[in-house]
Order: sequence, then C-alpha cells, then structure tokens
Amino acid sequence: MELKTIQALAVDDSQFMRQLIIQYLMSFGISQTFQVSNGQEALDSLKENQEISLVICDWSMPTLDGLTFVREVKKKKLKLFIILISSEKDPKIIQKFKSEGIEHFLIKPFTEDQFNDLLEKVLSQS
Repeated sequence: MELKTIQALAVDDSQFMRQLIIQYLMSFGISQTFQVSNGQEALDSLKENQEISLVICDWSMPTLDGLTFVREVKKKKLKLFIILISSEKDPKIIQKFKSEGIEHFLIKPFTEDQFNDLLEKVLSQS
C-alpha cells in the first residue's frame, strides 16, 4: 500500500492528541488526514468518505467510545486498519481489547517511534 494513497482518520476527544496523531501521520508520509472528536463522528466520516482505510482511535471518549466504534465497524464489515489508543494501563483493559479482536493498540503517552513502529506493522499486513 502506497503511503500517498492512504487516507487516515484520527479520533480523540482531545484536540491536542488529534493534532499529535496527525503530525505523526504526516511525518510518516501519510498526508490525507481527517480528524473527529468521538466514535459517532468517526462512523459518520466513514460513511461520507469510504476511501478512509486507517483509523487511530482513542478508547475513552464521550458520545461513542473507541470499543463501541470498533464493534460497529465490525458489524458493518468495514475493511479498515484500526489502532486503538488508551491511557489505561490496566491489564484487564488490554485483555478486553484482545478479546474484542483488537490487535493493534498503544498506551498513552507514546513516542513517535512507538507510533511509527506500530504503523509499519499494521500497514505491512495489507
């Protein structure tokens, strides 16, 4: 998958985190980026723009959280690369992610190198 063809969506209720994710994506080489503040807006964005293929989504957000977002994506059988991010370090939460089939996640705070390493792993699965 060519980086210039990837359209990515950053989903986080923190504007700072959305901007940081966008900055990391752009320095990685992904320039077609969008951002929204919750899972419902993310679902709406995916409906409007079916070219989005990568979503970096926070776990804890108002309106519609990241886990519910992932469940909705699976229900709709959308083919997306999803990276879930969370500040929650509790092993039970991480196990919950895994039990929901979420293979790719980062615990906040994370470095640009950690983000890039996971992004490379995720995109190499295409």
